[in-house]
Amino acid sequence: MMFFALCISFAQAVPQPTLEELLNGRNWKPLKTIQDREVGEIVVQEKEVNGFPCFRAKIQTEAALSVLETIVLDIPSQSQWSSAGVTESITLEQSETHIDYYQYLSIPIVSDRHWFLQAQLIKTEESFRFVWQPLKKGKHATLIAKKRKKYAGAVEPIINIGEWKFSQLTSTKNQVQYSICTHPGGYIPKHFRSVGTIKTLPTNVKELILEAKRRVQ
Repeated sequence: MMFFALCISFAQAVPQPTLEELLNGRNWKPLKTIQDREVGEIVVQEKEVNGFPCFRAKIQTEAALSVLETIVLDIPSQSQWSSAGVTESITLEQSETHIDYYQYLSIPIVSDRHWFLQAQLIKTEESFRFVWQPLKKGKHATLIAKKRKKYAGAVEPIINIGEWKFSQLTSTKNQVQYSICTHPGGYIPKHFRSVGTIKTLPTNVKELILEAKRRVQ
């Protein structure tokens, strides 16, 4: 009974960051700048959203907005070009305004993770945004039940919201910006959660740029 009570207290104590607060431009602080030989300068920033640590990475690139958009919408290909450990990446539903998808992440040492997300697709002449959050309850219920049964030991992140944003800066330069708030679920100390996100954030951005280069060769 005490264990059950502790679990309830833990769940209630987890902050709930919002997309609105994550995606506004206020209160971002510099964390580090990476000079990468293959893709150039990657700027990593951090801020707290409703008491929860969130992060974003930015880089300028010559990759075309259309190519970057094509890559993030090509959900199945992420298991091929990303080194994050994605072993399943499936599009569940897609329209001009949103895309529903499922991904399974194989992680050494700790339990694997998987998630069911919906991304809003927001496009203008000078930008494209891929804004994700967990699927609403009831959507794709049959598939979700099958995946949860098949991967009974996998953990679903408690928090998983974020955005890919591609913006035109000049006629030859665009900006890639990747923002995320994530809590992987399970027992992983806060410090290690943040270290993991900080490490993978610039890698995700770099690998997207490299994939864009490969696709136009």
